This record gives sequence, C-alpha cells and structure tokens, in this order.
Amino acid sequence: MGKGFNDWIEIFRGGWQTDSSGRRKFFTDSDLDSIVAHHDPADPAPAVVGHPRSDDPAYGWVSEIKRAGASLLAKFRDVAPQFESLVREGRFAKRSVALDPLDGGYRLRHVGWLGAAAPAIQGLAPVRFAAEPTHEFVLEDPAAASILARALRNLRDFLIEKFGVETADRYAPDWDVQALADHSAELRDTRTPIPTYTAPTGDPPMAAQDTKTFTQADLDAAAQAARDAAAAELAHQRTALEAERRARLTQEFQAAVTAAIDAGRLTPAQAEGMVEFVLALPDDEQHRFEFARGAGSQATQEQMSPRAWFQAFVAALPKRVPVGDGSDAGLPLEGAAEPLPAPAGYGVDETRLVTHRKALEYQRQHPQTDYLTAVRAVG
Repeated sequence: MGKGFNDWIEIFRGGWQTDSSGRRKFFTDSDLDSIVAHHDPADPAPAVVGHPRSDDPAYGWVSEIKRAGASLLAKFRDVAPQFESLVREGRFAKRSVALDPLDGGYRLRHVGWLGAAAPAIQGLAPVRFAAEPTHEFVLEDPAAASILARALRNLRDFLIEKFGVETADRYAPDWDVQALADHSAELRDTRTPIPTYTAPTGDPPMAAQDTKTFTQADLDAAAQAARDAAAAELAHQRTALEAERRARLTQEFQAAVTAAIDAGRLTPAQAEGMVEFVLALPDDEQHRFEFARGAGSQATQEQMSPRAWFQAFVAALPKRVPVGDGSDAGLPLEGAAEPLPAPAGYGVDETRLVTHRKALEYQRQHPQTDYLTAVRAVG
C-alpha cells in the first residue's frame, strides 16, 4: 500500500540527478530550498499523470512543500478520489517532477505520477503550460536505490570503525540506511504495473502503449551512475569528517598550550607554531614507535604515536622558575646607594650588576619571561 495524500510524500531528492535529456546535475540543499521558496499557494504545481506538455487534466494540486534532509516532500489538496485510490493502491510506483529554472534556483512545474494509465474522470480542468520545462526527473529507481543502500551501509560501517557509533549516527543513521533498503525492496515489489481500467469513452480502443527495452548497456550505465553518486557522497562525507576532526584537535591542543603558558610551563615564544607542529605529526598505528620509560629494572616498554608522545611531553612539563626570582627581589636598582654584598676577596662588576637589576625589573613587569630572555631584552 502506498502513502495517502494526507501524508508528506517524497517527490524529489538531492544529489546527482539525470534529467529526461540525459543531462546530469548535482542538486544541493540550497537548490531544494529554492524550490520550497518558489512554491506559490495561489499558483500551485499540479499533480498529473506522466509528463504532460499542455491540456492534460490535473488530478490534484500541491498544497505544501518542505525539505527533509536531502529529500523534497509535498502534500496535496483537492485530489480526485479515484486518482487518490489508485495511488494508495500502489498503481503509480514512480513519481517524477518537472522543474523550471529561475534566477537563483528552481520552481516546481508539476509532479507526474508514472506506472499506470490515467483514470478517466469527468470534469477535470486541463493544465496549460506556457513553455517547455528545462528539467524533468524521475524519482525511484530500484537498482539505484539498492546500490545507494549498500553504499550507505558501507559508509556507516566505515564511520563506526574509524570514529565510533556516535559519529556514524550523525552522518549515516542506521534508520536511514534501513529505510532506504526497505524502500528499494518496496520498489522491486511494485515494478510491474497492476492492470487498470479506464472508463469507456466510445472511441475505438487505443493501441498498446509503446514499451522500451533496456539493454545491458543501459543497465550498466544506470549502475555506474548510482556508483558515481555514492562515491561522490562518500568523498563528501569523508572530507567533512576530516575537517571536523582537525578543527576539534586544533581547539583541544590550543587549549592545552594556553593552559601550559598560563601555568608557567611554557613561554609564548616557545609555543609559537606548536599547535601546527603537533597536528603535522602522524597519529596512526603505522607510525607508532617503541621506547623505554624509566631506568634499570623499573624500565617498561611503551608504544605511542609521535603526536601522542609530544602531547604527553607538553602536559608533563614542569613549571618554569625564573633565575633570580625571590632571592634577588630586594636588590637595589641602578643608582641606589646600597651596594650588592660580595664575599671577602671578591668584587662586583657594576655594569653587569646594572644589567642584572634591569633584567629582574623586566621580569617583574613581564611575569612569564625567563631570566635569559629578560637579560637579552634589556642588554
């Protein structure tokens, strides 16, 4: 049983799509949002059978459109009851859309229902279109849906292996994978149209509709297109994950370096370029190295990646104690009358004493500066 018109019905999907003229285009979320934005309740898109050009009846009208992830969903109003019944019974297994390009996006021209003969319903107004649509797309291909389901499952397994279930649930939720697999199975079950009958019109019986035979080359091309779309989506997800991971590591290590500076374990000069350096270090199983921790009989062998070792090294740095801190705090500055005490038989180099006092004063004004840096700054 198909969905009724009281539910949201998927009519189009983002990603790589091929229109009826064989042109391929990648539809972004922004493209789908433009279709939603250009929906005019006063001039809605009709629900039709097939892809009419003009003067075909409208069996209903699109009342609402919204985007849910990469899918475009629609609700319908004023649907002919007989047509709704056929849709609910699954007679129209596929849906298609025609899009009119506009500045900055697209407008939905109509939603076409494919797979069965149009019901003969009296009193329906004809649909008249001003010009040919530029793009027509058919949604629902069982082979493509099956391939995409497998690709999404492989992507989820990869994310779980590399980053854990939480990340996998964010980018490839299990319920989405299962929904796509179920949808593929449903499409396979409804590929053969169920015979329908139209009301007699008194005209001679129409000739059987033309059927198209798909060659192996057609099937191979469809499968390749689905694989290309899945590969493009996988590459996009990997790029996004890597960017997110690098941003997180940058933030974490920058916080660690800042904490080390605040604690007096690093100077700002020592920390320059440290974040970029640690991110450039390898952090995988292939580059792990073994080293001894401790000495003698207490030594243990450990294995770490270069990045993990360096992070542990920075975290274990002791607090730096500036030379002269505390013990020389009471020495007189340059020009003071009181001389520096010296052991018997030794003298004091007045020039170096002045430099020493200036360096101490510089450290008082710049608490994070070590003694040698202060000497260089005042020398």
